[in-house]
Amino acid sequence: MAASVESSANGGYSGPVNQTWAIFLISVLGLFLEMLLIRWIGTEIMIFAYLQNTVLVVCFLGLGLGCFTSREPIDLRGLLLPLFILVLLLAIPQTRKGLGALV
Repeated sequence: MAASVESSANGGYSGPVNQTWAIFLISVLGLFLEMLLIRWIGTEIMIFAYLQNTVLVVCFLGLGLGCFTSREPIDLRGLLLPLFILVLLLAIPQTRKGLGALV
């Protein structure tokens, strides 16, 4: 009850309970995605079946960089433009065949 009084008095105060749950859920999601990437990439790209530690290191670096840059505003154009270009390249059959030959 005291948390609800502080919440209304401070204008959206997120108490320790809310932060604890948020950190817990983000950690579980990060570990789940890490395990998913290690298993999925190891089965799809055969060289990573032997180099699973490479995917593990990349996951740790990605999580670390995400935590390091969490205070900066998110630039959606900078994130979505390379993703759009990759999807566009994969949508064209000739480039998809060429990119598939690289792997």
